[in-house]
Amino acid sequence: MDSGRRVPNDPFLKQVAYGERIATRSTMDGTHLGDYSGVAATGRVMERTGITIKRFDSGKVAESGACAGLLPAFRQMGVVAGNTEPAG
Repeated sequence: MDSGRRVPNDPFLKQVAYGERIATRSTMDGTHLGDYSGVAATGRVMERTGITIKRFDSGKVAESGACAGLLPAFRQMGVVAGNTEPAG
């Protein structure tokens, strides 16, 4: 989380496991109150989805990777033209 940005909601949408790997799809929403990926605060409500994949070895995280859907968040902040409503 970036400092200055309130994120009141961070639920899991879906989580699946296969062998030693766990994939989690989640969403975060909040008010854009501070710098976010180089964009100054807009005061707008935004929502971002992402996927995290972790590999475990002996009960500990051995590898981790993540991907976030930033285009919808940038649209909601007014940085990119398009739909500004959070998905719902």
